[in-house]
Amino acid sequence: MSIITILIVLVIAGVLLYLLNVLIPLDPKIRTVINVLVGLVLFLWIVGLLTGHQFIKLR
Repeated sequence: MSIITILIVLVIAGVLLYLLNVLIPLDPKIRTVINVLVGLVLFLWIVGLLTGHQFIKLR
């Protein structure tokens, strides 16, 4: 997977999280849980790309 694809996925995830945090009124606890889960999924995906493990299969 190219570095451009990785950057595009990270930018899209960041924009979606930003829009979720700004536009949708949620309890701060729920918002924190969503942010942590998305961050954890992205972290596992990037670690999987770097190490060759497939924690999350996108295709």
